[in-house]
Amino acid sequence: MNAILKKQKVLCVFIYFLLGMQLSSSCSAVTAASEPTIYLLNVPHYGSRIENLTGVILNGLAEDYQIGVYIFVDGWRTKNVEQKNNDGYWICDITTQNNDWEATHIMVFLFHQDYEVPIIKNDKIIPPSLFENAISHKKVIRKPMKNR
Repeated sequence: MNAILKKQKVLCVFIYFLLGMQLSSSCSAVTAASEPTIYLLNVPHYGSRIENLTGVILNGLAEDYQIGVYIFVDGWRTKNVEQKNNDGYWICDITTQNNDWEATHIMVFLFHQDYEVPIIKNDKIIPPSLFENAISHKKVIRKPMKNR
């Protein structure tokens, strides 16, 4: 097992102990040596303008893959992953345009490095080709917090 995969396995064990039974299937897959997948480490809450979306690529070498991030605010928009480290960790600022902090849905896709990730601007649906070409994907639904 190479050093990166060992590090990812340790990360998943740490997440398991930190979160208990909330361990995602993507982390439990590390011990089974399954397909590469994405684990989301931080998802900004609805309305946040300062938090970044962060995650890690599990069960694969980072240089073999790329991340595609899309948010829904009156339509789907592409967001750029600013940083992807060799150990698979990545960061994406999902609030680069007006009202991005009001995104109700976030989709994150893992693709092979040679796939040309499509740029979309206010499309009403996610192109089916994203699902067809993705190795893995995660969907997050965010809702406005109710006033107390």
